[in-house]
Amino acid sequence: MTAKRKPRAKVIRVNVTQEAIDRAVPKESTVCMIAEAIKDAFEDASNVSVDLQTCRVTDKKRGLRYVYVTPRAAGLALLQFDAGIKPAPFSLTLKGGHVLRAGKKKTPGEDGLGKVSLRVGKGTRVERVGGREPPVIGNGLGRLKRRRVFGMRLPSGPAGEQLLAAEAKAAAGST
Repeated sequence: MTAKRKPRAKVIRVNVTQEAIDRAVPKESTVCMIAEAIKDAFEDASNVSVDLQTCRVTDKKRGLRYVYVTPRAAGLALLQFDAGIKPAPFSLTLKGGHVLRAGKKKTPGEDGLGKVSLRVGKGTRVERVGGREPPVIGNGLGRLKRRRVFGMRLPSGPAGEQLLAAEAKAAAGST
């Protein structure tokens, strides 16, 4: 019996153009300059969301969700953009992503991602083993889950400019 191989995440080469930067909305993870560039680079992409930690992309055709770590240079560009400083166009590569099922649950093992831990309870009811119920997002709160204003922020004023200059100098010295 041969085991199914787990699917691998695509390598996505992204060019963030001036047009993508101009279309982007500050502090929005789904209308971000990098999210717009990912949509341009990967035609089957949907539900693209980018923040300082991760870039998340759904492949409509394969029914998979890819989660990539946001590259450091891209995170710095996000901080600049959210602080009101438009960065110069740049390129990045998303690779080594984590693969998940997208959308509704499928039959266990159907896509090679392993089994779902379920057991039959009383009668015909199926119970999930382990974990908690996901939080329910009520009406009007959907927009809040896309905001990129929580957590790390670039300081405003001279302190923020000094931090950006130091980061740019460190990035230039390491390459």
